[in-house]
Amino acid sequence: MMPASKSKPGYRTGFSLIEILVVIVVALLLMAILVPVLVNARTRAFVATDISNMRQLGHAASMYADETGLPPLSPLQLVRAGMCPKEILFSRRDTRQGGRARAISLEIEPTGRKQWDEIKYPVTFAGPMEFTWDMAVYRRHIENQPGAGWLVNLVDCQTKRETDATSCRGRYQRLMFDGSVQNRTQGAIPLLAEDGVLYEDVIHPILFFVDGDAKWISEHGM
Repeated sequence: MMPASKSKPGYRTGFSLIEILVVIVVALLLMAILVPVLVNARTRAFVATDISNMRQLGHAASMYADETGLPPLSPLQLVRAGMCPKEILFSRRDTRQGGRARAISLEIEPTGRKQWDEIKYPVTFAGPMEFTWDMAVYRRHIENQPGAGWLVNLVDCQTKRETDATSCRGRYQRLMFDGSVQNRTQGAIPLLAEDGVLYEDVIHPILFFVDGDAKWISEHGM
């Protein structure tokens, strides 16, 4: 009978605690590097989808204008007319319940709640009609603005409630009448409230769709 073999002195059959800790540290470092990359790639994919959906809305708007003789002032008009599916009105980056367009619209003009209650799907993209403006006033503002847009993606825009007004600020995307999409960053604009108080760092909703400096705003009675 052969004698049982014996392990040589100092021979190890497993990993040491230090080796296990090194492997864990390396794995954590790789995760720290890869997770932001994957998140950024996912965000870029969603942004590309937003732009694609906005361009689809631009094509639908052209068909709507051909049939009615009027440009749409809300993406909801295109859905009601059967020219686009309601799903493309929502961004997968939008975390607000019901969609950011609904939320900001109600913050700016709470009296529009009844209209929004009838819409059972989330909406991220908004037109001037979502802010319940007088459409004649809006058309007057865009008459001398060849670069005016008619729809915006507000998913990156923030709002802040002032004493008697809601201010908006931040980055957003604007769909132009020619079907192109612009990336916008709105700066600080002084806004005079009804009580005579001057608010700073405020985006008047009309400025989402048209450009205007302080002089232009003053000349147009804003």
